[in-house]
Amino acid sequence: MADIFKTAKGMFANVATSAKNAGSGNTLAPAGQFYRVTLRMGSIDDLFPDEITKAKGRMERLQVLGLFYYPLNHALSGKALEECWKWVEEHIKPKTKSSRDNFEFGMEEFVLTALEERVVACDPSPFKDVGSDYAEGGLPVETPGAPAPGDFAKIRIPGGYSMRWSLGSSDVFSQDSDPDYWSRLDGEESPELKDKALSLRKAHFPFGMEDSLFDHERAVWSANRALGKVPLVAKVERGPGVNGPWQPVNNATVGFQLIEPYEWKHGPDYDRRHLNTHPDVEDFIAKAENTGASSLDPKHPLKGNCHHTWGGQRGRGDPLKGTGVGGVVFSIKETPGFNAPHKTGRKLHRYVVDPAQCKKDRPDCRELHHDVPLAFLPPDPKTYPYAVWAQVNEDGEAGVIFTPSRMGGDRYRIRAYVAAADGKTLFDGKGTPSWKFDTGTMVVWRNIRISRFLRKATSDSFVYEKLWKETEPYSLNIHCGKDYLAWAGLSHGFTHPKKPLDTLRERFRTAFCEIEFDFDPDSDKVEEIPPEDYVEAYKTALSVAEAGMPTLPPGGRFYDLRRLFLSAEDAAHSDVVALFPMHSPRAYNEPLAATDESRLETTATGLTDAAFERVTDIIYRFMFPTFMRKIAKNGFLPGLTILQAGIIHSWGVLFAAKFKNPMALGGHATPYGAVAIFYGKDLWEKPPSPAGMDFDYAGLLAHELGHCLHRPHAPFADPGEPGAADGEENTEKHSGNDCVMAYKCCPDAEFCAKCLLALRGYDIV
Repeated sequence: MADIFKTAKGMFANVATSAKNAGSGNTLAPAGQFYRVTLRMGSIDDLFPDEITKAKGRMERLQVLGLFYYPLNHALSGKALEECWKWVEEHIKPKTKSSRDNFEFGMEEFVLTALEERVVACDPSPFKDVGSDYAEGGLPVETPGAPAPGDFAKIRIPGGYSMRWSLGSSDVFSQDSDPDYWSRLDGEESPELKDKALSLRKAHFPFGMEDSLFDHERAVWSANRALGKVPLVAKVERGPGVNGPWQPVNNATVGFQLIEPYEWKHGPDYDRRHLNTHPDVEDFIAKAENTGASSLDPKHPLKGNCHHTWGGQRGRGDPLKGTGVGGVVFSIKETPGFNAPHKTGRKLHRYVVDPAQCKKDRPDCRELHHDVPLAFLPPDPKTYPYAVWAQVNEDGEAGVIFTPSRMGGDRYRIRAYVAAADGKTLFDGKGTPSWKFDTGTMVVWRNIRISRFLRKATSDSFVYEKLWKETEPYSLNIHCGKDYLAWAGLSHGFTHPKKPLDTLRERFRTAFCEIEFDFDPDSDKVEEIPPEDYVEAYKTALSVAEAGMPTLPPGGRFYDLRRLFLSAEDAAHSDVVALFPMHSPRAYNEPLAATDESRLETTATGLTDAAFERVTDIIYRFMFPTFMRKIAKNGFLPGLTILQAGIIHSWGVLFAAKFKNPMALGGHATPYGAVAIFYGKDLWEKPPSPAGMDFDYAGLLAHELGHCLHRPHAPFADPGEPGAADGEENTEKHSGNDCVMAYKCCPDAEFCAKCLLALRGYDIV
């Protein structure tokens, strides 16, 4: 029976304890000598050039954990860290368990333990809600015989790179304008990215919705070299007999080899194909996954992984020369903190006892870290395929940096074997290693967090009387507050987010995206915006709008926004349906002289188109994105922010005829990882809706979160619905006629194939 050897760094692989089964699947034992090879994850923390006590060291580590999305060298990264660190400490750390019994977390210990237990881990994982199970981090262990679901593990990488800039947004509120950003970016790909970014918007740090998720994350990864690196350490030991002591071998060579991963049927929780309902989506994805497959060995270990023409690893290098794996999946370059010293002078140590039992002031608790030698290509890559080799150090340990792709759904399975020891080559007559260990299958999953789901409270019984009475001259037949609520789709209140969020999570699983929450999505209560937060955001929005009016196209009037909109204090009350409650044009103009240039331009039946467009331009260009920026805490949180409100502004009721389809205003995505969703159950839960649409609340959420993650509108719209022209130029970015990113009936809230591939990290254009 195999043992599991545990250390402070995670989980050792299964290894044999007798000569009979020494090593997984061994069939040949050299006479008089027995070896065993174990495999574990090394320390990801060692790879960071800065200590966790330093600001940059904290940013680097949080970024690898998918908790910090600001670029390390951005001018505002320090402020972002302060907010993010505080949020993690207050909202994520308290919900997290460690595999170490009775281990009390401080923030630094929490981050270090998360690196050990979360980056590669089996489900259920840490960071789940209190009361759920946890699993130790580390490599999945192969079960003898048929693979089982437990033989799979997730490789978690950050997937929540949200747009930070929009071509429709004004520089007045943009906080990501950093003229010196690109000069500080020290990455291999930075010249190409710099030229592309400067051609789009000069001094701004990218990236906007019109850019690709692939380019956005590539820029961030180039500044944090620990992203995507998983250190693997194999240890070779010899034993004189069945019960004799095992000793490290300091003159051995270890091979690290990619082997064929398990079929999906053995790990259903890691498969997403059964979640899709449209055959054309699966056909398109299957063709993408099989790009270049005709030239592959049927058992090629990267078969089905993303091809290099889509930005992936498969097809790179020359397998006959060993470069299809070496330098692609396994690094053969020096990696500071693993096989080379840090240029920053950081000194590395490792625990020699469990840190949970160790006091930091004990001198025998830590010892100097021993680097492992650099991996290299094997002497005959054709005989020893898909592998790199490495010599052991004085402790009998050899290592390699495993660099999986960023593409969700890519699978990897690794074998560590003893190529030679004590001057002997340890292979059988068929080229099979005698002493080896095989891992289970690791699947890349992209992690997306939603940090907040907030609601702008709206009374379900009455509406601010002044507002609904101001509608009387506009022939809307609103005779009371409840009539007003009906126009906002709120006669029956808001949709509760639990079911839509469950559906949302399933829809993103089809793209190998794992959505997690910093709040309890099953709670009956939805968090309301704290009044003080609302007031601050509202006041800031008005101030930015006043400053921004002069930047609008010339020829328009300068309105008195403090008179047009309710005060922040009045707007914060629950009896105000709109996010931005505003007076009717008639009520606004009433005290103003006919010659006053701040008057709204009106017609006999209402408002001129020019005046309407200018006011709504002020709202959407300045007020709304500024408000959302404040509510989302400037985009500094680990995850996205969703805001639920009645309507965005009062004129959405007053001039409803101008908005041919209320669904077109059902939600908005803004920079800084923020989404607002509007209207209530009348629209989203009682089809056919007033818009005549069958587009449900989960579809609305998926659509707007898709925008946050750089997905543009699809070019397909139902007859008579807006949106076709908006997405005409995006034909090459979408596939098929059914996509939740289109203004189209989409009851299943599904993404098209190209959206799914883009969310998986593919470079689809």
